[in-house]
Amino acid sequence: MAEMSLNAVSSLVLDPFNSSNVELDESFLDSDSFNLSITSNNISHNESFIDEYTGTEKVFWALLLLPLPLVAVLGNILVILSVYKEKSLQTVTNYFIVSLAFADLLVAAVVMPFAVYVLVNGDWELSDTLCDFYIAVDVTCSTASIFNLVAISIDR
Repeated sequence: MAEMSLNAVSSLVLDPFNSSNVELDESFLDSDSFNLSITSNNISHNESFIDEYTGTEKVFWALLLLPLPLVAVLGNILVILSVYKEKSLQTVTNYFIVSLAFADLLVAAVVMPFAVYVLVNGDWELSDTLCDFYIAVDVTCSTASIFNLVAISIDR
């Protein structure tokens, strides 16, 4: 059985242009389990972006990208307020849509500004705690948004 696992591992082809590294602990031949370690360096630093754009171009991209979260926040607030104010819109399906709008509102207000920051700067220069918060909110709200879409589709 160890030979079959070794053949499966040896058939693993790595892309030389990918910044992810896959490391295998080959001592798994002697035991029933093995360690697979995957590391990725493509989020933390993008030197080509930093070298390619000047300060003026970074300001241009920031001004071009910053209205997107603002428009998303305003649009989701309008959806929430319209269902809240108009009694005829207060149905079960629309409550699912309000829940989706609230999840998307959190993505637009918390996640998207940090995404613009990383896109413009090319590197995360803020604290590690803020980075962990950003990733946690991104994953949580994006998952909530997807679950709301599933609930809406099941409701229909």
